[in-house]
Amino acid sequence: MIFLRTDTIELTQHIDENDTPYAVLSHTWGPEEVMYGDLVRSRPSAVARAGFAKIREACRIALEEHQLRYLWIDTCCIDRNDAADLYASINFSFRRFRSAALCIAYLSDFDFDPSSAQPNEENSRPTDYHRSFIRSRWFNRSWTIQELIAPSQLLFYSRQWKLFDERSPLIGILYERTGIDPYALAGGDLSQIPVARRMLWAVSRNSTRLEDWAYSLNGLFDVETAPEYGEGHRSAFLRLQEAILKKYKDPTIFAWRDDWPEKYSSWEECEELVRSTQLTDYLAKTPAHFSHVGPLFPILNVPDDDGYQSVAVEDLDTDKDDWETSSVASFESSTTLVGSSASGPVRSGLTKAISFLLENEVLYPLFETAIQRPSFGAERLRRNLARLLRQLGKELAVEATLKDESLSAVFLRQYRIPIASAITMRVSEKCLAPVLVDPLESPAPDPPDEGTSDTATEERDQDDAETEVNYETMEKERDEEDEPDDTAPEYKEEAADLDFESISFETRR
Repeated sequence: MIFLRTDTIELTQHIDENDTPYAVLSHTWGPEEVMYGDLVRSRPSAVARAGFAKIREACRIALEEHQLRYLWIDTCCIDRNDAADLYASINFSFRRFRSAALCIAYLSDFDFDPSSAQPNEENSRPTDYHRSFIRSRWFNRSWTIQELIAPSQLLFYSRQWKLFDERSPLIGILYERTGIDPYALAGGDLSQIPVARRMLWAVSRNSTRLEDWAYSLNGLFDVETAPEYGEGHRSAFLRLQEAILKKYKDPTIFAWRDDWPEKYSSWEECEELVRSTQLTDYLAKTPAHFSHVGPLFPILNVPDDDGYQSVAVEDLDTDKDDWETSSVASFESSTTLVGSSASGPVRSGLTKAISFLLENEVLYPLFETAIQRPSFGAERLRRNLARLLRQLGKELAVEATLKDESLSAVFLRQYRIPIASAITMRVSEKCLAPVLVDPLESPAPDPPDEGTSDTATEERDQDDAETEVNYETMEKERDEEDEPDDTAPEYKEEAADLDFESISFETRR
């Protein structure tokens, strides 16, 4: 295994990661990253690259603040001409981050000045810095799912290399931002979480290369798949699911299907299907197919003395400001258990709500126009739809006179996010074509002999890449910094941000 010495910033090999304490860097790629070949061939030219400053600062923090002599970074600690090293970098990344003594998460687009930070009046209320923190592109990348979960100690640093906070106090905010269960964020056993729920975490993530959103999930399921760049995202995701089925007898891998509660909610019902030659026809094509499964499975809270707990119903939604609710508030219901009698009605209700909105002749053109506008896009449409549905649910609750009307209002508010996500995904699939990334044309900093056409990890997080692939939409990633009017985070954005009048006008034109 290749490491950097933090005192000399030089490469060293054959360090046993099981016996030697080390740090790892989690980051998003930027221009002029320093690769393994750069340090091997010409250190002076490597030092002159813009990416060397990131390496230097990470080494400084690991050595001076944590007395760690070794650091692993995915840019310069992988020999991409070595097939075995590349295989290990893909399949053993989760274990590498879990075994590290420290993970330094560097958010290059997050500004933080400790001298101006104000203490929270309440633990559940974020500061402006928290709102800026969760808008970092670091949270959008496919590979950072495992980098957020795996480390035993994770520290977040700003663009200025100022320590913002560690993971533990931020679990509530991180859960709200990522949808990852607090139990997992607190270091819980991932095998206790259904396969479908782990797939749900990847729905809104993106990657530069199509196959990476599948490869980056290997660690979440403790499986291995040989990287085959060029096979396409569907093939990669199918191979991932096949590997999962060989390791786990978990029927929830089929939970994305409409007939799952009736036909495949127990492993006994799935065994014949798993052995059949038609298995691939029953597997999801992308993680986006799992966007609606959240309400089917309980959220696992932080473990306590009695073991892990699911989130209480009263924590799900209130009339207060979102940040005044429980730190683990969410749309998912802890009372809707796998295979319970509620599964069918919930799925039926979701299907009807989604179909109604998608088939509406007035609303659907607005969704299409909004998603195609560079200043709006898929993610902002999803957030604002969720806000509109929440407000609509409140108004319906006030006007309700019958029990069924009241229940419908509660349902709309509780499941607003999966409804909004499903609508956004389906509209995107129809009006946005998949973006294929040609690594030879991307602004990768690697020299030609670094094997860029056969490698994923050197391109997986390049912030300056012109194209990004989103799991839900396969659309180009918007540069949110170019949108000064969209600065509020998801949970504070008002429904009024969705300007129907301007969208309607453009549609008519």
